Amino acid sequence: MGSADSGFRNRARRSTQGARVPAERGGEGGLLSSTPDREVLRMQRWMQIVITHPRGVAAGVGTEEAKAEYDIVPDELERLIAPSGSLSGLERISIYSEMYTLRLLDVLREDFSVLLNALGERRFEALARDYIAAHPSRHPNLNQFGRHLAGFVASRDDRHAAFLSELATLERAASEVFDAERAAALSRVELEGLAPESWPRLRLERVPATRVLSFRYPVNRYYVDVKEGRGPRIPKPAPSFALVYRKDWIVWRANLSREQHALLEALATGAELGAALESLSAREDLDLARLQRELAGWFREWSAEGVFRSIG
Repeated sequence: MGSADSGFRNRARRSTQGARVPAERGGEGGLLSSTPDREVLRMQRWMQIVITHPRGVAAGVGTEEAKAEYDIVPDELERLIAPSGSLSGLERISIYSEMYTLRLLDVLREDFSVLLNALGERRFEALARDYIAAHPSRHPNLNQFGRHLAGFVASRDDRHAAFLSELATLERAASEVFDAERAAALSRVELEGLAPESWPRLRLERVPATRVLSFRYPVNRYYVDVKEGRGPRIPKPAPSFALVYRKDWIVWRANLSREQHALLEALATGAELGAALESLSAREDLDLARLQRELAGWFREWSAEGVFRSIG
């Protein structure tokens, strides 16, 4: 039915653990100056604030949050951070700050690899660093970190911003679908066992691991071309529709016709199938003959892919 994404298999629940602030105290070579045990939690809170600040350590030290723990200025950092033989206290803690930023950059590169391809490494990193500054990570699960990127891209002064934003939307949808909760799906056998007279009153709800998308650009075609190494150019506007769904823990993307998209969106309102079809009959942009001719086949295909919740 569609194309598979294999990049999510090792994704699981990602956290900032790989960039967690150091907890060691004092001692030769230790990052922190010697502190009594009762100060350790306070020091860790301060370091978390300072190291994760999107504008760097010096900016983090000056925040109200940091000053609530230790009211110092950057020049006074060595009251808290021990210098080494070659690095000042500021330079030492800045290493951890950059490690944290690099971790977030890696997350964005992984989740938006096709956007990275479209922009190139230099432009993507500039975008990503601006995004990190505008949307600091606030969630322990880094799978959530890129959720605002599509909107952020749309706000940029870039002649391709509309396309790039839609590309980010498609990639983000794949991430969300992978992480969505599991639900029992309507099987093809269950669907075919329904009495014909019950179909008009049928209400079908999609499983959580699905997204139905509408675009102004052929973003899914571009996505496939990139993944298959064809090196596509930024396309011209052309309406397109896509279904992103998960089956057996693999994320799939399928192109939809305008009619398929309209039907799935109508059903998503909670309407009965008969009412949904009636609402579409007034739309002049739809091929109603095609809809009637192919309707049964669509439902067989969607049920085979586990798109709808079980109604049993």
